[in-house]
Parts: sequence; C-alpha cells; structure tokens
Amino acid sequence: GGGGGGGGGGAPESERATVALRPPKAGAAEKEKEKAKANNTIELRIPVQVEASSHGVFRTPDQVDFGVATRRLDRLRQSVTLFNSGPRPVQITDVSSRPNDPSLRVRYTRGDILPPYTELTVISLTYSGKLEGVRMGTLLIRTNTSSEAMEVPYRARVLHGKLSYKLEETAFLSAVSDAAPPFAPDKRRVTLVNNFPVPLMFFAARVVGSAPGMIRGVGGVGLPGDQVSPPDTISVHANSPEEAEEKIKLMNHLAAIDAKKAKGGGDDEDNCCFKVLGFQGGAVVAAGKPIPPFSIEFTPQARDVLFTATLELDTNLTTLEIPIEVYHGRLVCFDAEQAAAAAARAAAASVFPSDGGATAVAAAAAVAAAKAAREQVNGGGFGGGGGGGR
Repeated sequence: GGGGGGGGGGAPESERATVALRPPKAGAAEKEKEKAKANNTIELRIPVQVEASSHGVFRTPDQVDFGVATRRLDRLRQSVTLFNSGPRPVQITDVSSRPNDPSLRVRYTRGDILPPYTELTVISLTYSGKLEGVRMGTLLIRTNTSSEAMEVPYRARVLHGKLSYKLEETAFLSAVSDAAPPFAPDKRRVTLVNNFPVPLMFFAARVVGSAPGMIRGVGGVGLPGDQVSPPDTISVHANSPEEAEEKIKLMNHLAAIDAKKAKGGGDDEDNCCFKVLGFQGGAVVAAGKPIPPFSIEFTPQARDVLFTATLELDTNLTTLEIPIEVYHGRLVCFDAEQAAAAAARAAAASVFPSDGGATAVAAAAAVAAAKAAREQVNGGGFGGGGGGGR
C-alpha cells in the first residue's frame, strides 16, 4: 500500500490492506501461459516495489489528480495530508515540485511540526488554467527525519473551450403575482454547441443548486443584482401576508432538500423545480457541432422568486456547467442612496429559520417586513434615478 519516503514506505497495517507476495511454484509460469493462450487472453505483468517500515511519515493521497480546467480563470485545488506514525515530532523542511511548473502553486509553512501519531493537512495545491496541455510532475516533500524526499506524483489537464447556449433557452419566468397555485410548468427546448477543440461524449444531464440563500430581491423592493443573502440568512419581501407565508414554505422546502442531500439521500435532479427531458446519454459530438436537443421543464413553487440553478452535463472530459436563471421580471430604478436604503431594509427583514421550519416568530417577522416594504414602495421611495437592479 501507498509508499512514502522520509522514513516510511506503506502505511501501518491498521490503516492499509496487507498484500502477501509469494514466489510462483516451479512450472507455474508455463502453465499460466498455456492457460492464457487457451482463453485467448493476454498476461499483464506489473512490477511492484515494497518497502516496509514500522515508523515514518506517510502521505495521502498517493497521487494528486487535479482534473480538467476549461477556462484561463479556472483554479483547480487539492491538498496533501501527512501522518506521523512515530513517537517523535517531525518537522517539514521543504516542499517543491519536479520539474518546475509555473502553473502549480504550493502553499505550506516551512518548519511546521507533525506531533507523534497525528495526521494533518499541511500542503495546499492550486493549479492554474492559463496554459493548455496535459501536465505531469512530482511533488517532493522533505522532513528532518530522512535525507530522502517523499514523492507525490500529480497530473492536470488544461483544455480551453465551452458549451455555447442561448440565454432565452436557459431562463425561466417565475410565477407572476396574480397566478394561483399549483403553477403550470414551463418547458424549454435546449440546444448546446460543443465549442471545445475535441469531440465530447455526453453521459448524463441534471439541474441542481436551487439553494435557499440564492432567493433574493422579490416582491418589488429589489436588491442590487450582486447582492446575495448570506448562506444562513433568507431575506423575505412580499406584498401581502399570504405571499410572505408562501415564500417561507418554499424556503423550508428547499432547506429540507438540501438537508436530505447532505445526509446522502435523494437524487440531485429531484430538487423540486426542474426536470431534464429527452437527454440522449452516450452521444458523441464533434467539435463545433450541436449536441442532440433536449428539454428542461421548470415548475414554479412560489410567486416572484429570483435565483440561479445549474445545468450539469457529465462528459468524458469533465462535468460542464451552464447557469439556469429564474427571474421575476420586475425592474426597480434607484440611485446609490436608495440602493443602500434597500439593502438596509433587506437586512432588517432577514429571517433566520430554526431547524429548517418556519416558526411563528419567523412568520411574524416576514409579515411585518412585507407590510413595511409595501408602505415604503407606496410612499414613492423608489422613484426615478440611475442604474437598475434585478
């Protein structure tokens, strides 16, 4: 198992499986060859080198695979964990790469101490997507316990390209204010074009990520387009107590889905709002050609919501992502002072749901915020001005 340097080969027996190596019996090799010929198979021989040690420093993983970067701005991140299996502290003296790789950034603290019988993540790696190609190298980790460096091979692939799509095919209007539930589904036919320089095979597609913290700017109050509620805060704006209650139900429904996913249950595609229909898995699409068209169906769960989900497509290259926008179509004009006032009102109207459920206190706060927002809008607080918000 594993190998290391710096005083250690494989990891302790309590952590890794033990492999027994036995020399073949006399004549066994010839019998295996005859058997392979009879079965029309090919014998594969893999050289194995084993170094046993009762103490030492061991690294995880055995090999770092950064995956694939498709944009110059991509940053692929991994880490390396070291385990000190001995009774004495170990000091990290140096970490470097061979050959020198300008796209690889290594972060560690020289002189870091690994206490006895302790495992720590001590090295952070970042690979830049600026330079195209398949890159391979070796990370060299040195400690004060050995003159030999531990070696961690790494690989990364950078291939610039994208899937082209039409915004009108990936944007959905949420239920309008005068609509009554249950809301009618909206289906869009989606056509994507492979703008990578190589053919791609598409395996599966799904829509994920309608998180509660992404709901924003609803009910006519409006927030700047880049104003997103903190992960544990949900800003609720509404024009009536009924609308506020409906939005709270949606948030709790989405929170329950996220909790289910966190526990390992549920299908990513079963996320309350979206279905992918007619996707042809296994299709191979040449460079510059469209993939077979399919449809995305969106079923609104509340009125006037605004959030972004993600269409994920599994390919032989990597998982590619396309944003799916859900919008309410309301535009509010405001200047800088009014934008600051809107953000302050949004913060004041924030609801902190406990254990994923809408409590009476949260509902009362949402209703009070809705009434205050309606009074402010009716009072002309958002008259003309520059700039716009979603």
